[in-house]
Amino acid sequence: MGREQLEYIENIVAKLKDARQELEPSIHLDVDRHFVAKIDEWTQKILGICNGYDAEFTQMYKHRVLKGRYIGDTTGDVTVGEPDELHAKTIQLKSTIQDSASVVSNMIKVALNQLSGDRGEHPRANDLLVVDMIIQNPDNTWPGDSGTLGTYGWTDFEKQAITKIKELCENYRKHTSKVNGYGLSPSARNRLTDISNSGQLYNVRDIPLLQRPGSTQIVAHQHGHHPSDAAKVKHLTIKIRYPRGYPIRGSLNLVTQNYTFRWLQSVVFNVFRVGNELVIATDKHRFYLA
Repeated sequence: MGREQLEYIENIVAKLKDARQELEPSIHLDVDRHFVAKIDEWTQKILGICNGYDAEFTQMYKHRVLKGRYIGDTTGDVTVGEPDELHAKTIQLKSTIQDSASVVSNMIKVALNQLSGDRGEHPRANDLLVVDMIIQNPDNTWPGDSGTLGTYGWTDFEKQAITKIKELCENYRKHTSKVNGYGLSPSARNRLTDISNSGQLYNVRDIPLLQRPGSTQIVAHQHGHHPSDAAKVKHLTIKIRYPRGYPIRGSLNLVTQNYTFRWLQSVVFNVFRVGNELVIATDKHRFYLA
């Protein structure tokens, strides 16, 4: 049944592709311009839906097929690892093809609300909580407002993103049947490890290779203990991906009087508690190679 449905979807996409190509020579006619516009509209809607499922598929394939990990359901879009494993995590995936920064913020707020258990999905007590946000539109200005695209250097971008994420985490409203909730609930917030009592923090990838537990999970160990004996730190990770790049402004070229740019591919933020205060730190980021 599943294979037949995939073939049916493939045929639909093939028909749209062939029809658009066939109509290209006559697109100057009003009737054909209208037909092509409708094909483009349908394509955009199909793409929007497929992007979300593609993100889930990619995560499941990576963890199950490439890494051989357990994946489950009911706790989020993708549940990875047995409950007691270091890399156990619940991932909420969001994807948008829109150019609106507010749409991105709303999606992150909803994901945080889902990770709080307000919408029927309940991450396991030991899980790392992950929001994985994919911004497909190169004109989307998040984390900045309209008109900011291409105006941020790295420091400006980082500061604005951390400010925005902190606001989204702290502005909480419970989801009910009549009211859409958002933000990180007090109970989910309290699940995050208080790092003021956690000793020295490590990314597992920073521990020597032969001692790694096999994850990029944040861990901690008290002074005098070996890093391989580190304990798991439960925290929130927010990944922002720009598949088509986000322009980060560099230096001014004195000859051309134009700024240089690098194109941000992805950035990861970790959210912890220090006492009852949320702390947000940039974990890593990646630029496209020139």
